[in-house]
Amino acid sequence: MTATVESGRSVDLPLLSVESVDVHLGRGRRAAHILSQVDLTVRPGEILGVIGETGSGKTTLARTVMGLADPSQGEIRLQDKVISSLRGSARRDLRRGGSVQFVFQDPLRSLDPDLTVEQLVAEGLVTQGQASSHEIATRVREALGWVGLDESLLSKHPAQISGGQRQRVSIARALVLRPQLLICDEPVSALDSSNRNNILRLLDELRTSRGLSVIIISHDLSSLAGIADRVLVLYRGRVVEDGPISEVFARPRHPYTALLIASAPALSDQLADQRPEPSSEQHRPLHVRQLRLVDADTATVSNDLEAGCVFRARCRFATDVCGTVPAAQDVPTAHGGGWRVSCHHHSTWRAELEDADRPRVPARPEPLPH
Repeated sequence: MTATVESGRSVDLPLLSVESVDVHLGRGRRAAHILSQVDLTVRPGEILGVIGETGSGKTTLARTVMGLADPSQGEIRLQDKVISSLRGSARRDLRRGGSVQFVFQDPLRSLDPDLTVEQLVAEGLVTQGQASSHEIATRVREALGWVGLDESLLSKHPAQISGGQRQRVSIARALVLRPQLLICDEPVSALDSSNRNNILRLLDELRTSRGLSVIIISHDLSSLAGIADRVLVLYRGRVVEDGPISEVFARPRHPYTALLIASAPALSDQLADQRPEPSSEQHRPLHVRQLRLVDADTATVSNDLEAGCVFRARCRFATDVCGTVPAAQDVPTAHGGGWRVSCHHHSTWRAELEDADRPRVPARPEPLPH
């Protein structure tokens, strides 16, 4: 039987759908193609991690979902409503409604230093102009409670509280509008390790207690592995892999995903501890030196995202067929759920690598003639 949420909608139906979205920034000949044919879905109560190196288009994707950048192609749906085509007052009403909220990377820069914590958290409600002063005060205190902050901080300014508390205030400011979807752009990158873990645990708790869907953009793969349900991998504006995070991280199907994982020592160690047979070929960890193309020359790659596989200049498994854009292909999963990879060689590159690294048995010398 399909589980349902209170509204009666099936939880199997996506809350957010991004379908074949392209984004260009700039105009005319100088327009830069930032995102190409991006697809993603987020279901109610799900945490989606978005990873990729700097310049891959992660923040542009988040800004496009928020309506801060316009797609040049494709559409974005929130439940059954197309939101990518909204303009003017309709877009303003969507933002003020609070269904989708954004948590910025650096709370010290995103929080107004002249406002108190109470004023900062209440700002969205005041802008809506629908709640009374008493209701605003009640909901501000409620939101602070959700993120584990004491009411004694209400009169403080951002500079008077710690980095972890500032990030909790940023989250409370988003939660006070009771959103369905929370988008967090590197929410823990400016925090120390203890505060980083606390914020990630908080997001995990909120999705359970509030039924909140969360998109987390992060460079910290090991932290995502502990809370995310699925992961989407971006490289130069294209989705190269999208699937259940436990399976993608345990056995990535795209060489770029494998390279990211091999480049994250904390995650590699974490995965090694979880492998049931670390010595077997199937679960053998991969290393950066195995995946990196020594003579890679990314400067020769065209900026045209339609000109073949975007990773081919750095891929040691690239062949002539990689001059064409790979279609996203379905990959079987152990527990169901979608897993898609965009690679011409997704089913063969690992076997090729293992065959190349397997020790060779020296040939027997021919017997000397009598």
